[in-house]
Amino acid sequence: MLPLIIAAGLLGAGAYYALKLIQGMRTGLGSGKKEEGGGESIGDQAGDNPGNDFIYTRPKLGWDELIQKVVDGVVFTTKQMVIGEKKVGTKRVESEIPADDIEVRKMRGLSELPKVLPGSHALPDDIFYGMAATNKLPVVQHIETRDLTEPEYGKAHNVLLVLQDISGSMEENDRLSWSIRLNQKLIDKCIEQEAEYVLIPFSNYPYDTVRASTREELEGLKRRVDEIIYDSGGGTSFDNVLLAVVDILERERFAEKRIILVTDGEDSISDDVVNRLKKSGANLHSIVIAGENSYLRSISDKYDVLREYI
Repeated sequence: MLPLIIAAGLLGAGAYYALKLIQGMRTGLGSGKKEEGGGESIGDQAGDNPGNDFIYTRPKLGWDELIQKVVDGVVFTTKQMVIGEKKVGTKRVESEIPADDIEVRKMRGLSELPKVLPGSHALPDDIFYGMAATNKLPVVQHIETRDLTEPEYGKAHNVLLVLQDISGSMEENDRLSWSIRLNQKLIDKCIEQEAEYVLIPFSNYPYDTVRASTREELEGLKRRVDEIIYDSGGGTSFDNVLLAVVDILERERFAEKRIILVTDGEDSISDDVVNRLKKSGANLHSIVIAGENSYLRSISDKYDVLREYI
């Protein structure tokens, strides 16, 4: 009889510990609470399986880790620097000062009467003024020879071209703090790759372009980037800054054209600007901080979102 009682006790204890083990597994899978070390439960999100204890909890990454993931995916554009000029020919042009080389041509207007050949002044007045009215009087023109040159380019180097939103809405949700740290890490990427950093802050309009090429310049820019990225209190215009940067891409010698746009996404883009952007051949990498812009996502070649939880 005693062995049967002991066996029954053992079975009861086993069932109790099995129940505890199951409860522990359910708690470990997540109950909508953040685990030690920080994290976000998907169940914390509105409308996501309410009341369901079986929810997987993803760990919260630190800001630097999140930003670094985005920075790792950033691709450099390339640009060739002007290192000098080379002569490609010559041309004869009118000289502003007397020169040995002269030529005779017809006058181009009454303002050139002082240049008319002296012999023409001997003509009768009616003929002289008739020829002057029809620009037929001969004038002396001094000629000089000038060199024709074109820029000489060196080896292409890497560049990051960053458009940074500093409008009033960027003050919310630590967006400026995110932006400062993002730019610092992008500058680190340029230091590692000996690349140039081109930063254009903007709100309603683009602010002064900031450039850094050497290691010393890049390190200096990193130290003072919080002086450049600040709350301007203005609105936002993607159109104005995108047109400005397309002008830079067309004016300078970029072999590959990539633009990095850092913003909270609170603006639209006109069709004309989108078409201009496409025509330029530029790739757009949008990095949206604590926001969303579905249209910007649709026209971007790469689209990242930075916020506290992923």
